[in-house]
Amino acid sequence: MSISSKRGRVTAGLIVGGLSASMLVAAVGMPATAAPAKPVACAPTPGVENGTIKVGIMSGLTGVYAPTFAGFDKAVRLRFDQENAKGGVNGRKLVTETYDDMSSGAIQTNLTNKGLDQDNVFGFTVASLVDTMYPLLVSRNVPVTGLRSNLAYGIYRNVFGATGVWNNDYESGATIQRMKDAGATNIAVLSHASAGGIASANAQWAVVPSMGATQALKLTDLPVGAYDATSTALRLKNSTANGVFEQVSVDGGISIANAIRQQDASNIKVQLINPLADPTVAAKNAAAFEGVIGATYGAVPPTANVRAMKTFNNAMLRAGFNPYGATAPVGWIVADEFIMGLKKAGKCPTRDAFVNGLRTVDHYNAGGMLPEYITYAPGLTPLGNPPKCLWFSVVKSGQLVADKAATCAPWINKATGQAINKA
Repeated sequence: MSISSKRGRVTAGLIVGGLSASMLVAAVGMPATAAPAKPVACAPTPGVENGTIKVGIMSGLTGVYAPTFAGFDKAVRLRFDQENAKGGVNGRKLVTETYDDMSSGAIQTNLTNKGLDQDNVFGFTVASLVDTMYPLLVSRNVPVTGLRSNLAYGIYRNVFGATGVWNNDYESGATIQRMKDAGATNIAVLSHASAGGIASANAQWAVVPSMGATQALKLTDLPVGAYDATSTALRLKNSTANGVFEQVSVDGGISIANAIRQQDASNIKVQLINPLADPTVAAKNAAAFEGVIGATYGAVPPTANVRAMKTFNNAMLRAGFNPYGATAPVGWIVADEFIMGLKKAGKCPTRDAFVNGLRTVDHYNAGGMLPEYITYAPGLTPLGNPPKCLWFSVVKSGQLVADKAATCAPWINKATGQAINKA
């Protein structure tokens, strides 16, 4: 278990994580601002001190999912550092405690208790495929902004998904539409055996018929990480599938793509791997990945010709970080959302004021890092809308080339198959 304490703290004139406050301004391309506001005296609130607000960062930084979550914590701290370089939120600097749950539910629960009872954090930013922390956080109305990876992001009012709401009843048809556009008609759905992976696979499986395609094969018990995927490739080869959606780890996607090629599963014409966003990974696996469609965790692809992504990439690179990890852009977005919640909460932020304030936001796209505007106010669901639009990339001659635009499709009611275009 690895806990990094107060990482990402910025104090003017000191070098922290390789960056001074002045260097941070340059790294993110911001002009210097006037003297920051001074914090006012407030009633005691967990995590809120006279000059600071403490935020937890929870992620699977080591273990089998580590490649998937690479860069998340660094992007969170970079966005907080950017705000600190401007004086913080209402005069309070953002400091962090970083927790590595190692993708273990038991470890995540222990670290959550530590964060609340010993480290006294105000709230959490999260990217993890385990979900044991949420009942405790709900019981105390602790704010969470995080990767939309499980049902907690659709049923708890204090839990905010970076890319919108998770909902068990509705799913966008965008992923299946993108596969159809590439020529898939009979679709297999694969996932590793995690709660988030299985939920995502089941959602895609449910919408296949409504999007005019045929269900061919579903496997939701794949190992996490790199593995001998020969049997997976043979099952695909012997199925009726000509397209496969893979909700797997980065290393798992590499294993499956190589096995499909080695076993000559030539019936598989379309592969869509979620996540696949790092051009370095695409280049290293150019032969196996040729023509493979890559998906992000809801953000615009880092390689897209979009100003917001170029700004993000440059800021990460100047800070010495890799911007191309699947959850790195999500880290910046959830930090930005956390800052927005604190600003909504006012000069004396409380957890209740944060949650109530952020629930009024109904037009947010992270400055262009999301392919559409999302809402946390009531819409299709009481807690907002699931995403309708996703932006994909394709591997061409070892290059990960972003589509020219996002793919958008209706929400599909997974029980009835009804398509819904407007909340």
